[in-house]
Amino acid sequence: MKKIPELIISVLIIGIIFYVFQFSASRDRLATEGREIFLELAPVDPLSLLQGQYMRIEFAVEREWLPLPQEINYEGKRAVLKIDERGIATFVGVEGNNDLGPDQVLFRGHLRKMEDWERRREQRSDPVQRGPFKLGKELLVNGSFEKLSGDFAAGWTGRSFRGAAQQKLANVARTGKYSIEISADKASEWGVAMNVPIDMNSEYELSAWVKTENVGGGGRGALLYVSDHPDQPGSNGVKGTQDWTQIKLRFNSGSQKVASINCLFGGWGVSTGKAWWDDVSLRKVEYETIAGDESEVTKGDVERDGPLSEHYVKLEIPQRTFLFKENTEDRYESAKYGAFRVGESGDHILMDLANENLQKLTIIKE
Repeated sequence: MKKIPELIISVLIIGIIFYVFQFSASRDRLATEGREIFLELAPVDPLSLLQGQYMRIEFAVEREWLPLPQEINYEGKRAVLKIDERGIATFVGVEGNNDLGPDQVLFRGHLRKMEDWERRREQRSDPVQRGPFKLGKELLVNGSFEKLSGDFAAGWTGRSFRGAAQQKLANVARTGKYSIEISADKASEWGVAMNVPIDMNSEYELSAWVKTENVGGGGRGALLYVSDHPDQPGSNGVKGTQDWTQIKLRFNSGSQKVASINCLFGGWGVSTGKAWWDDVSLRKVEYETIAGDESEVTKGDVERDGPLSEHYVKLEIPQRTFLFKENTEDRYESAKYGAFRVGESGDHILMDLANENLQKLTIIKE
């Protein structure tokens, strides 16, 4: 009787091995034989500090709504993309009985149908536009580290992410007497943090001045970071040996009522060396509002020269998270497009990211 379960287990293992082999072979064929296309990236915070070396990507094509006749059945259908002379693709329709043109490809993704009123609600298409902005009052208490509690800056606490670094109040300062110093002889990731009350669904600008000495390693270096936030916002980092340099980032609070501000050493990896932070600032971004007569949605789809449709379809690309190669974080700053290989069936694979000139950045890890 024991042989029957053993036989079943053996068959299952063989089946799994066969599936993995077939899947790998299919990806290899797609990578070598598929047609190359480029999809424009949409702005999104790409990295998560606490979940390792990955990037989260969205594409501009996913934020477009295509008006289509109501009678079209979207279930199980593939998107039709049109490719321009540079290889850049746009979403133009859903597969039907007509043959594809030479400049068109099928693309397998999730097609989501939505009524016009639902689309308006999702796009928040009220006729209010943002005007010029100004920064509100300073929200950080003791951002220049001049107020002390014992032998450290009042209100600030250390936080270890990885490794062991040293923090202290330093006499090296851009303004005033003191700054925060973080140093590490062995590769580490360390933060000095303060929690600040904020308003929900509001935009904020976080800035600081940093100075570095022999900062190296796979992390970004010396930067600013907002922890415990769904988007994990982080600024560009400063590495090497640099005099006082200002760094900034903006983030939306969403549902958060508290911002956990970090002067971070390492970031998206670990670092060695020494860095100082001074004049850390957090301010709300306040926009003037400009009321228009009519929103773009209520005007209809002007660019497509068509009347306002009651039914729309949106293309969603399921996989949005990808491993990236170590020490390539700075290349993401110039990323403009995702470079795909697409097969005749519409199956696709993201091969790399590319810059404005469609040059590959060799970021994606296989």
